[in-house]
Amino acid sequence: MRSPSSTKSWTPTKCARSRDGTRERKNRKVIPRRSRRSRCRRCRMPNIVTLAEAKLFIRVLDDDEDTTIETMIAAATDAVCDVAQAWDGTGEPPARLKLAILSRVAIMFDTRNSLEPGIGEDRLLLPLRTVEL
Repeated sequence: MRSPSSTKSWTPTKCARSRDGTRERKNRKVIPRRSRRSRCRRCRMPNIVTLAEAKLFIRVLDDDEDTTIETMIAAATDAVCDVAQAWDGTGEPPARLKLAILSRVAIMFDTRNSLEPGIGEDRLLLPLRTVEL
């Protein structure tokens, strides 16, 4: 192979690129993704946010939407617990966790066809996120 300092432009050959790519792929660590079955059981706890707290947060007075709001609470709790894994489920949940769930419920209630998290919710959840190496 020619050195890059020679007068002609140097580009690696196809063989060199494929060998480097293979070596790089072999040395790379693969981090397995968590499956839904291996998630912690705290995400199934229904009492992180109650129906009354959610209705107060989104300012709903009547009982017509209770089943919809309960479904949104369950979905928001699962989504937030997927990101924030630092709370072990014992004791009182952090205020950040409750507020993230409530803000996700409010977003789902206001825009019922949107599943994108809000910007403020992501900032609340970042300190509660754990990274597995």
